[in-house]
Amino acid sequence: MVIRKSSKELLIDSVLELLSEYPLEKITVSKIAENCSLSKRTFYYHFSDKYDLANKAYYYQMCRYCEENKGTLTLHGFLLHLAGFIHEHHTYFSHLAQYKGQNNIADFNIIHMREMFIQIIEESFKDEVSSDLFNVITFYIVGMTHYVSDVIAVNTDMTPEEIVTLFEKCVPESLQKYL
Repeated sequence: MVIRKSSKELLIDSVLELLSEYPLEKITVSKIAENCSLSKRTFYYHFSDKYDLANKAYYYQMCRYCEENKGTLTLHGFLLHLAGFIHEHHTYFSHLAQYKGQNNIADFNIIHMREMFIQIIEESFKDEVSSDLFNVITFYIVGMTHYVSDVIAVNTDMTPEEIVTLFEKCVPESLQKYL
């Protein structure tokens, strides 16, 4: 059976491909659209700018994984998938990490990764996230995000398992039961 991709999926694939070769500053909306034979109008229907697309490309991958594993996902499984995606798309992350302006990957990640952690805790473990746990999650994700942006994105030698082991060594006690 032929599986057709939506225009949004084609644009995501396009930016992933282009970011594996070029820094984000060298990529234009026109180039992204041309790379997948779509118009700029279609691009702007789905995304506000190239930074929005670059951030959401990774976010959609993580959301898809969470949806496929809804109700059974642990933080360990999520972190392992995330580390695998980072490893597989190392150049993409290294190019995204270089951009520090508005709509940068670190700021985007902190907001959306926190939402995913909360979703995993609530759906898989049926626990309510208190304001204290919310703050712990935020603090952990800020540290993890900055570590990924500063170190992992430029280090291709770490395997996904090594990345997860490192992340799990740093998990606060109140989050450990969700691994």
